[in-house]
Amino acid sequence: MNRRVWPLVQIIRWGTLALQAVALFILLLYAVMFAYHAVASIGFPYQMDYGEGLEIYVVARLLSGQNMYGDITQAPYHTLEYPPLYTIAVAPVAVLIGIRYAAGRMVSVALSLVVGGLLGRIVYEETHKLWAGIVTGLFWLASHLVYNWAVLMREDMLSLVLSLAGLYLFWRGYIRRGRERHILVAMIIFVVAAYSRATALWAAAACLSYLLLTRRWTLMLKALALYAGLGLALMGLLQVMTEGRFFQNLVINNIQLWMLSRWLAALGRVWEMYPLAILGGLVTLVLALVRKWPTLPALYLVFAWLSSATTGKIGAYINHLLEASVATWLACGLLVGWAAKSKQRLWALIASAAVLVQAAMLIHLPYSPQSGVLKPWTALKPLARTTWAKSSRAAYLWTPAEAERQAANALDQRVRQTPGLILSEDGSFTATHDRPMWIQFQPFTQLAKGGVWDQTPFLDQIRQRQFALVLLQFDVATDVFAYRPSLMTAEMLDAIRQSYVLEKQIWLYYVYVPRAAPTN
Repeated sequence: MNRRVWPLVQIIRWGTLALQAVALFILLLYAVMFAYHAVASIGFPYQMDYGEGLEIYVVARLLSGQNMYGDITQAPYHTLEYPPLYTIAVAPVAVLIGIRYAAGRMVSVALSLVVGGLLGRIVYEETHKLWAGIVTGLFWLASHLVYNWAVLMREDMLSLVLSLAGLYLFWRGYIRRGRERHILVAMIIFVVAAYSRATALWAAAACLSYLLLTRRWTLMLKALALYAGLGLALMGLLQVMTEGRFFQNLVINNIQLWMLSRWLAALGRVWEMYPLAILGGLVTLVLALVRKWPTLPALYLVFAWLSSATTGKIGAYINHLLEASVATWLACGLLVGWAAKSKQRLWALIASAAVLVQAAMLIHLPYSPQSGVLKPWTALKPLARTTWAKSSRAAYLWTPAEAERQAANALDQRVRQTPGLILSEDGSFTATHDRPMWIQFQPFTQLAKGGVWDQTPFLDQIRQRQFALVLLQFDVATDVFAYRPSLMTAEMLDAIRQSYVLEKQIWLYYVYVPRAAPTN
């Protein structure tokens, strides 16, 4: 070998190893931060996200033998927009430790680790590069979306595990080994995933599209028949078991306004955090078109990003971006592994540098006593921390600290000392106290505006002061609709203003007590 070439090869080789070592160190730090955040969140006995209140209330209803899917014409007013699998999975844990958020959060955290493991395994088995597999799994845990969502009592991690497991089985069993029965088993897993989250359709769509593109018509029709047939059969069974309320709750009550601006805003946020990962995903699409590799991950990437359109729905949040995140990290991991295997060492150097830069952009920094994370660009601008944190705090989840626990304990004590009904969407002060969570304001506001639900009986209950306490995360004396237009109807807000008076603010909540009845 030419003496001039040899030093260059060595420089590239050692440079690649150095970049990989630094990137791995950063990603491992993020993993430690996630572990700390997860432990703190699991041990925090109060609601951390709006949707957790309903989740714990439904677990309580299931364990007490009640119908999980309520009748929206009867109090308490709640509508469960998710299938029952996650609630069923959490119930045994709740039996062991009690009706606590820790039950659901432990399940979600464990499942998020399984997702990372599956991503790493798929990449490793496809590329035979351990570095690529480890990086893929760690990137998943390092992402802001997972940091925020995996610690919550929510169903998304279960649906992702099942979707990815079905995809892995289809890839390894059918594509790699030619075993057609694995297609049918994968379809069954995809059906189960859909009964954890109804929108978990994208991995199944990718596999069916693969069969279509490879012209395996008979296999595709068999798989589609099994997927659709089993799904509809389970829906019929659940309709019977829930007295006809399953479809009503899952579909009819869940039809809400969709806004293009919300979807575009969500895409913009993801692009700011993961630009190199998204560009890496696009490269895998090009490889799929030009070299016919990697076809299945590329198809999954396309369908998963189509799923992000659901973020445009009123009430949707970052969990609607999780499947796109899974598909993107999978595509990027395969690309990194391909570069590491390339005979052109320069590709490995470029890929390692890109991994390091993207890892550095996932900077997790506390910005207040309620530790959160900053977007990668503003995290490097100390002067922007205060103003940006105040305006964007809702985008990120805080890590519970002792100060929050003490403040929440004070509110919990106030509730325990008050007999009667509590009007709050926080299951911490209703379901965990063996009291009904009386209403979900946001979905029932949309149902009332759409003419699906009559709010008159609920308004009468407020005006008659039937609730001993009303707990809200805002002051009804302010212009609520200026910043939370879909939270409740104007009639609900007026009824609370007229019938209740602010007692004090405790923790995140404004505590309202019944206003004294006027004397004649």
